[in-house]
Amino acid sequence: FDVDSTVITEEGIDVLAASLSEEVGRKVAEFTANAMGGDMPFHEALSARLEIMQPSVSDIEKCQKNHPLEFNPGLEEFVKTLQKQGKN
Repeated sequence: FDVDSTVITEEGIDVLAASLSEEVGRKVAEFTANAMGGDMPFHEALSARLEIMQPSVSDIEKCQKNHPLEFNPGLEEFVKTLQKQGKN
């Protein structure tokens, strides 16, 4: 599964970037849009975004605490359906 914007409601890397600073958030969101639009290979966009952010473990933990993940509606039912079908 693609977790971001599929399983959870947001692009996690963009949320983390925005939690670091407005400027970092803007720059990272641009790379995300380029990757999602096919203008840049995913691995290149990921490397560029991580280079811009350079998040520490503390940064990640703070973001998780201040901005907990939200699952998309219907996810729990979807997982239960998969489990009933033996797809663990």
